[in-house]
Amino acid sequence: MSNTGHTSVVKARIAVAGIHAEANPRHEVRTTRGDYRSLARDALLAHPDFAGLESHHPHLVGGLHLRAPSGGPTARADFETMLDELLSTLAGLGRLDGLLLATHGALAVDDVEDADGQWITAVRALVGARCRIVTVFDPHGTPTARCLSVLDGAVTYRTTPHVDELATKRRGLELIRTLLDAPGPTYLAWSGLPIRVPSERAASSVEPLRSVYPCLEANGAGVWSSDVFIGNGWAPLGRPTMGSCAVGSDEDRVRNHAERIAHQLWTGRRGFDYTIDHGDVAATLARVEDVERGPLVIADSGDNPGGGGTGDRTELLLALVHRECPSSLVAGVVAPRFVAACWAADDDALLKPDFDDGQDVGAFPAARVLRRSEVSTLAGRIAIVRMNHVTIVVVERRSALPDIDDLRALGVDPAAFHVVVVKAGFIPEAYLDDGRQPWLALTSGVTDHRSLRPMLAAPDVPIPRTMVIRRR
Repeated sequence: MSNTGHTSVVKARIAVAGIHAEANPRHEVRTTRGDYRSLARDALLAHPDFAGLESHHPHLVGGLHLRAPSGGPTARADFETMLDELLSTLAGLGRLDGLLLATHGALAVDDVEDADGQWITAVRALVGARCRIVTVFDPHGTPTARCLSVLDGAVTYRTTPHVDELATKRRGLELIRTLLDAPGPTYLAWSGLPIRVPSERAASSVEPLRSVYPCLEANGAGVWSSDVFIGNGWAPLGRPTMGSCAVGSDEDRVRNHAERIAHQLWTGRRGFDYTIDHGDVAATLARVEDVERGPLVIADSGDNPGGGGTGDRTELLLALVHRECPSSLVAGVVAPRFVAACWAADDDALLKPDFDDGQDVGAFPAARVLRRSEVSTLAGRIAIVRMNHVTIVVVERRSALPDIDDLRALGVDPAAFHVVVVKAGFIPEAYLDDGRQPWLALTSGVTDHRSLRPMLAAPDVPIPRTMVIRRR
């Protein structure tokens, strides 16, 4: 499948493919092949995640894209099956001049040290050295040296929460076209940093990242693109998790640009520490009871489904229902058996709760069923229940932080509650629009933020030497 010479950019055949999953190695439940959404050929290009890409290149073809929600490591046998599927699909496409790989960069597989590096290296071996490969990463991924060594380019989303996934894919496709048009060698530089970032400091709208992203646009001659990796806080210890990369035709300028961005991140590293109020469950309850300080939104950070959490932990919920607290909303808790019981009951029925996290259900008061809904297909069936003064959104399937408009569509307006609890590692600005104060609850679970401390390596650890890969 390898190319034999320079190809006209207009006539180049470029494919889109990839394996995309963010895994938390501490997660107890394994991700299986059945958890991965599979998109192939025309269905891939027609899907909203990729729609419109073909308008940016006349000979774009769909390969195979496999994507799972954040969760635990993938079973090795399932990973090997998916890799075989991916390679078989790509082999069936014939000669490729370019390949856009859409991934996350935080895939974990049982008994595989570097899963992303393994599948991307296998793809490179299949398509050959002349095919230009650019990978679209989630900025919370952590590329390894093995992975980067076979790539021509890498781009990342520039917004957190991520609203520019499709725009970043377009940017990656344009980089492939630029690489194909290059008459000489090209270079990819990576400068890694020993920094682990709490989720609430990873938002692109807050410092120090807010000041870094505009610098990515000022590439200069000989540098075609540059990007930032915020990193995966659950990556194996000893691996640089944050970093910057740059791609271009001038080796020195590519290296210098990557190092300049890395230096900006490094000098601002203290700004990545927690800046909002935070504490354990006891401190969180004390803050809840301090009603004079105003309404509150709490991130139940140890059970963040968006970072691989199970979404079913009830440690904070149990504490809230047994305290004399203001009206509270918990959105939400994953409990499929409890949801099924609610759907089988009548409105206003009193049910004994049935949660999945091992808590003694006898410790909870009866729950009154308020209503049911299927407004969110990701979360499956939903039940709204109340225990004492706490209203709870109970969902059938693990899903990411609910959009505030989705809650309102359920008939639950966060503005009506003094305390709002969301299972997340950060608090989006939409939840703060009514002036309520943010609080990070350092709860237990697979996304326990206490495990990120210390956030930085020892102060005397130097920035790792920049790695530069020469292609062609």
